[in-house]
Amino acid sequence: MTLNKIKQISISLAFASLMSFQPACATTSCVYDNTYFKPARYTDNKLVSNLNYNKADNTAQIITSTGNLISIQHWACNHHGLHAVMLVGPYPSDDKLDIKQHINTLANIVLDKEEAQILKSFISKKDLVLTPEPVTLNINNKQYDEFYITYASLNDSIIIEIKIYKS
Repeated sequence: MTLNKIKQISISLAFASLMSFQPACATTSCVYDNTYFKPARYTDNKLVSNLNYNKADNTAQIITSTGNLISIQHWACNHHGLHAVMLVGPYPSDDKLDIKQHINTLANIVLDKEEAQILKSFISKKDLVLTPEPVTLNINNKQYDEFYITYASLNDSIIIEIKIYKS
């Protein structure tokens, strides 16, 4: 097995393990509306090249216009949230990567305008350094019980995660 094949397998496994989060809602009387999660939310976005949408479990897999991969899970009922992971790359190891640009791209695809603006404002004030160890930044906002981004380099790729949650 070649080194490149091993890298591809390790990236796939890392990506799959990040998306193992499965929220549940067991009631029919919901507080939050789940109708905003529709294919048009993504097909109308110029950053999205390809969309695989699954209405049954409120998930979507996206290939961006630059070839990066995104997996998203939405949920809304008594709780409202989103969990998205983007795999950026692979890139040559000597490329200088702008992690803020990649985080903003993910935000522009998966978050609504208000949430994306909160995130962009937050990271614009930060000095983000890409490392192999995951870096988690909690975005303090009274609207959300959880709002954070996590990013790390993996071989010659980057993994970025965004999660929002409110009860």
